[in-house]
Amino acid sequence: MEQREEKWYFSIVDVVGILTDQTTYQGGRNYWKVLKHRLLKEGNETVTNCNQLKMQAPDGKMRKTDVADTEQLLRLVQSKNLRKMNKFNQKI
Repeated sequence: MEQREEKWYFSIVDVVGILTDQTTYQGGRNYWKVLKHRLLKEGNETVTNCNQLKMQAPDGKMRKTDVADTEQLLRLVQSKNLRKMNKFNQKI
């Protein structure tokens, strides 16, 4: 019998919002939008390989959002100086 590997995906907007001390969801969303644009210009592969999944939004509706698995998320966090990066890496 084939063993399946379980993979976790995290909302990039949520993680970026936490790591940059954003006080609102919109703040995290805006920060990710600007950061994503900069990373794409630099040719960052992590951003290119981001997927979108439907997750529950703050208004309760299911909406598509950029997600990353643990490995992609670590690469993303390491690619830019986010304020709480060291604390995040220590927890994982």
